[in-house]
Amino acid sequence: MDVPIEISIDGIEDRGGTINDLVRSKSEKLEQVCDHITSLRVAVEMEDKNQRGGNPYRVRLNLNVKPGNEFAIEREGVAPPVVNEILPTIREAFDAARRKLQKITEKQRGEVKSHPMQEANAVIAKLFPGEDYGFLRTLDERDVYFHKNAVVGRSFDDLRKGAGVVAAIEQGDKGLQATSVQVVDMPSM
Repeated sequence: MDVPIEISIDGIEDRGGTINDLVRSKSEKLEQVCDHITSLRVAVEMEDKNQRGGNPYRVRLNLNVKPGNEFAIEREGVAPPVVNEILPTIREAFDAARRKLQKITEKQRGEVKSHPMQEANAVIAKLFPGEDYGFLRTLDERDVYFHKNAVVGRSFDDLRKGAGVVAAIEQGDKGLQATSVQVVDMPSM
């Protein structure tokens, strides 16, 4: 990290440095995910005693990542005033920060996953609602027949011309036909 970690422990006695050690260990693991963290502030705070037998506490992480990404992770809980009860919440907060850093890093590297099953391979070209069928136009300009029974995940009556779909296409007796049609991009009205 370019800037040292700031740790604030308030209202909790950290005997033996258990909280401090865990925070430092988890911080090092964050650096393995993202090597351009510019600051990390960690606050572990316990409020005044609650008469119902537990103390509300909060774990908050504030991170800055080059270039210009800033985010906060917060987890809360109620526990007896024992350090070991707070440790799982600290781990959970750091796990959430790790997932967020992975997303930021993937985006910065251009490694955002594409989901082929959600990419349209055809567009609804014609609909005949009264007759319960329509035609798709594939990306390579082929016309494909489909029946309303092939529509997956929504009603045939909700379909609109121009909607992007993922279609399973096969050769039928009278030409190409779609055995399933799932809308992945519906045009706005």
